[in-house]
Amino acid sequence: MLTQTQQFPPRYEHRLDLSICTLTIERPGNDPLVLTPKGEAALIGRLTQFPPRGDLYQLKAPVEFVDPAKPDDIAAVLQKFPAKVGGL
Repeated sequence: MLTQTQQFPPRYEHRLDLSICTLTIERPGNDPLVLTPKGEAALIGRLTQFPPRGDLYQLKAPVEFVDPAKPDDIAAVLQKFPAKVGGL
């Protein structure tokens, strides 16, 4: 979702929803562990132009991951995930 947060100079907040993503942990000798986000998972970019051109995006908040078969047990937490979006 793209939201204009300021008219002049133009500023935007771009939200990338990660809640549909999975986290796969390879385990030699075992099947991989596939985890899903327990709650909200989003990357947020604060932009001066759109589309982004190498802008830095950050997690909105740490993301808790669970095994879908055990949704009450947190298996992993992603604390940081800085990502550049757009550009070459």
